Amino acid sequence: MMWKRTPMNREREAAILVPLVSCEGTISLLFTTRSSRLPTHASEVAFPGGHRDKMNDVSLEATAIREAQEELLGKYPWEQVEIIGRASPLPSPSGMPVTPVIAVLPHDIDPDTFPGCPSEVEDVFCVSLEELLEVETSEWSKRFQNSAPVFHALNGKKIWGLTAIVTR
Repeated sequence: MMWKRTPMNREREAAILVPLVSCEGTISLLFTTRSSRLPTHASEVAFPGGHRDKMNDVSLEATAIREAQEELLGKYPWEQVEIIGRASPLPSPSGMPVTPVIAVLPHDIDPDTFPGCPSEVEDVFCVSLEELLEVETSEWSKRFQNSAPVFHALNGKKIWGLTAIVTR
């Protein structure tokens, strides 16, 4: 597995929420485009998530939900989100373990449901599972020194790196 070439550095850990949603009636994954003003991963497509706050987050699931609320904003009934599982942690480029937390957001959303936190997020968007299956390809990855998954979504967004590996 190509992402396992980066050794894990467990001093810090992070979690991302992989939100399965019904977006205008279509089963989709929800993504963000990170702000161009961020010091790392600027303008990249990502799942909402971030570093675990060991003082306040009782679990990585709690981290993923907290970070999603902070990044997505909007009035959504987060207490109704159903966590359906977590995937094995994957190393970020720095080696920090990132744990994908898969969840179902039970209420239909539209493009205005989540405005996104302006200091962290430029865009919140959905890509249907059907489209993801149709647009998946692979490209050479300098980081992985191998072919890696890439999704060229019809909205012009390129999903690559760790986000594409989790999406696959």
